[in-house]
Amino acid sequence: MTGSGGGVATLVAIGVAPPGGGGRVALHRWDGASVLSGPVAQVPVEAPTWLRWSAGGDLLVVASEVGAGRLVTLEVVDPPGSVPATAPTTAPAAAPRLRRVADVATGGSHPCHFAPTGDGAHVVVANYGDGVVSLLAVDGGAPTRLLDSVRLTGSGPVADRQEGSHPHHVAPAGDGTVSIVDLGSDRVRTFEVSGGRLHHVATTDLPAGTGPRHLVRAASSSAAFLTCELSGQVIRLAEETPGRFSVVATAAASSRLGHDDVAHVALDDARGLLHVSNRGPDTVSTFDVTGDGLRLVGEVDVPAHPRQFTVAGGHLLVGGLHGGAVSVHPLAADGRPGPGVVTSVEAPACVAVRPGRQGAGTDGERFRPSEG
Repeated sequence: MTGSGGGVATLVAIGVAPPGGGGRVALHRWDGASVLSGPVAQVPVEAPTWLRWSAGGDLLVVASEVGAGRLVTLEVVDPPGSVPATAPTTAPAAAPRLRRVADVATGGSHPCHFAPTGDGAHVVVANYGDGVVSLLAVDGGAPTRLLDSVRLTGSGPVADRQEGSHPHHVAPAGDGTVSIVDLGSDRVRTFEVSGGRLHHVATTDLPAGTGPRHLVRAASSSAAFLTCELSGQVIRLAEETPGRFSVVATAAASSRLGHDDVAHVALDDARGLLHVSNRGPDTVSTFDVTGDGLRLVGEVDVPAHPRQFTVAGGHLLVGGLHGGAVSVHPLAADGRPGPGVVTSVEAPACVAVRPGRQGAGTDGERFRPSEG
């Protein structure tokens, strides 16, 4: 399969989560520039609000954000002859298939995020609905069974959102610990995974009512960055010891007026740039994070309710959940996203480009997404 510029197209997985219920995971072809195809394969998965490719690009693990939470593993079955050829071809590309190969309970309700531990032997899941953090074993790239769970406690001053603990994000660290961002209690809790169990290491209390959502660490320093859904802010942190953070700087996540339910974050470590998605303003902001501050240096319009975005092949791909579209933004030489090309896609909750297989690939270690 070829892209518009003669290169080989790659696959993009999109979790479609309509507001009325149901849902599916769909594969689209992307030419590595502006063109995103219609779906070439899809399977039903209820409320697929987070998904992650395996390192080899043959499996997709999906969080089904329902009351009795599930992680669903899908295998991508490539058609014969789909390995990129040495020369472009105009022959029609055969479609891949998706098939369900595993389905396991998370031990909690409404799982909204998960991430593998550094050794790949486990997956840690944030169950937003009931405050449960769960640890699952991984076999052959697929989560297979529940090993341990911890129910977090706490609350915050925003009565309708912080009546209890609501873990929203799992951020593994290079030392083998995992940090859990708890929107409901304004805390980041860090655990060590050992012996098939989650062992508490540290807790950081954040300013009341911030509603922390996603965390990303820098690779070469103690800096970390946190999006705050309830306060509409970005917080720069310093991780003084594993799992113990202090606030260094705070900034509004958007320059636009109105309420901002800040969502996703990704760090361009090499250029010292931080990208943040804003729901309400419906933008992606870019901050210069060189030095010790947070300086807004750009902001681009995206489809409504940008719950998540991904960076791949020198582009930013943004899913607008309420806008019914995915926008593809080229990154300039300085790393800032430009205006996007919009493709209609029903209710895209999450977007992930297949790694290391065909066409554009991903930007690898230069970007540190909040997927962990």
